[in-house]
Amino acid sequence: MIVLAALVLGSFQNPSDSYGRFVERLAHAQTLEGRSGGMRFWFKRPNLLRVEERDEAGKLFSLYVGDGKHDCIYDAIRNTLGQQLSAPTGFLWHFRLFEPFLDGTGPLWNEGPEPPTRVVQGGRDVDRYKLKPTKGTAGTVMDLDMDAKTELPIRFTIDRPGAARKVIESFEDLKLDSTIDPSIFTYVPQVQANSTDVTSGMLGIGTKAPDFTGRLLVGGGQFRLSTLLKRSKAVILDFWLVGCGPCRDELKDLADLRKRYGAKGLEVVSVGLNDETRIKEFLGDFSTLVPVVVGTTCAPDPTFTFKATMTPTTYLLDSKGIVRGRYADTEMAPIKKDLARLGIGG
Repeated sequence: MIVLAALVLGSFQNPSDSYGRFVERLAHAQTLEGRSGGMRFWFKRPNLLRVEERDEAGKLFSLYVGDGKHDCIYDAIRNTLGQQLSAPTGFLWHFRLFEPFLDGTGPLWNEGPEPPTRVVQGGRDVDRYKLKPTKGTAGTVMDLDMDAKTELPIRFTIDRPGAARKVIESFEDLKLDSTIDPSIFTYVPQVQANSTDVTSGMLGIGTKAPDFTGRLLVGGGQFRLSTLLKRSKAVILDFWLVGCGPCRDELKDLADLRKRYGAKGLEVVSVGLNDETRIKEFLGDFSTLVPVVVGTTCAPDPTFTFKATMTPTTYLLDSKGIVRGRYADTEMAPIKKDLARLGIGG
């Protein structure tokens, strides 16, 4: 914790402003809670967290609880409960501003911000800062609005080059070092959920993936899975939905794999599950990283045919279309391990 505080405070030329004081408080805080859009979250060092997502009527539709040993992911829509080894950083894409608090790294930006611009919003004084990132795409711009009175964040915006839309996080009821009941970090089913491994609902290892066709987003050429398999030693199929920021960022990692192992027979195909217009708008310049397929002819659709009910849903197929790996996150290590088993990489 002391190391983290030094890393954060060392990044600011003048920690006497509202932003500098907030960062100092964040570095020393043991707990953090608040709201962001339809989410309510609680975090406690070193690795306890709970995130609830509710609809406009207040009905719970997803719950993520990390108790330090395992994650519990409850899906109220499908009434399923998934468990995996605890990895709270996997949820950080929702809360980039608090990443230093959650994963113990240094700050997201490499130098103290310039003096803020004072504006008035909704009758309150707001300090607006521009931050320069140390992580992510070069040229990314981050804007932060701070309540000048409470010295707490109000709005955090990330604008990446080539992205069609900005990532906007709005915060309410933020609290640092509040007392959080330990039971918050224990999963208690709202109903009798069907306990399942995160990937158990996907196509089984050893099963043959169904053939499908579609159009390439760039160029408009025709795509057929069986045709691609004939000229490949292995194919990574990645299904995702518009709005999943990590899915879009994952394309860079998949592109790296394709570049590194393409000569050994690896091909990568990204399958967007929304309409073409929304996919183009969402991907922006990311659409050229790997082949992106739209307008698929899976019957009734990929969500059911490939059981792509989580986003992202990723499969590794061998040259015969047999599933050799399945993944429900954006980690590359398991994929690389399975590629090695197929004689690719190592």
